[in-house]
Amino acid sequence: CSRSLGSLALTFHIHHVLGDTWLSGAALAGMIAVWQQQYWVDPCFAFLLTVLATRSLWRVLSEQLPTLLRPMAIAPEAIAHVANQVEGVTRCVRIRSRGLVGRQVWIELHLAIHPEFLGLAHIVGERVDAALRLQYGPLRTQIWVEEAQPHASAYLDYPDHQWSEPENSPES
Repeated sequence: CSRSLGSLALTFHIHHVLGDTWLSGAALAGMIAVWQQQYWVDPCFAFLLTVLATRSLWRVLSEQLPTLLRPMAIAPEAIAHVANQVEGVTRCVRIRSRGLVGRQVWIELHLAIHPEFLGLAHIVGERVDAALRLQYGPLRTQIWVEEAQPHASAYLDYPDHQWSEPENSPES
């Protein structure tokens, strides 16, 4: 079901539940052994439960948590630097990346293309994708292309940022 839905969170949840099933089974077997007055089995099952619980915790912390939290994988400035090296790209904005470098990284970005290259926008996008793959390894990229505005203000790329004029302080 998790494969058909393509849900990474659901896949992780299924693996975690199956791991908890082994923990519950071991605890139940230990309780039955103690009920049958096989007291020597109790420390063995306690050790087994500790190992299984530690393994489950390690898997959650090392494999699942970083993927589910979606940390930034690559600095936007580094991605923009690589993209701006491709001929025809005038600006690279609204950059997002997540995943783990070396395993799988997802990158979304918007490219402003010089008007002369608009007919080749698809090729420019492929070249940016190839340059990013060469630099960072396995990637999934989503690239949006738009025409570069010849007189657009650089401030338009950052709508969240409040720009203010520099203060002119009198010199003493």
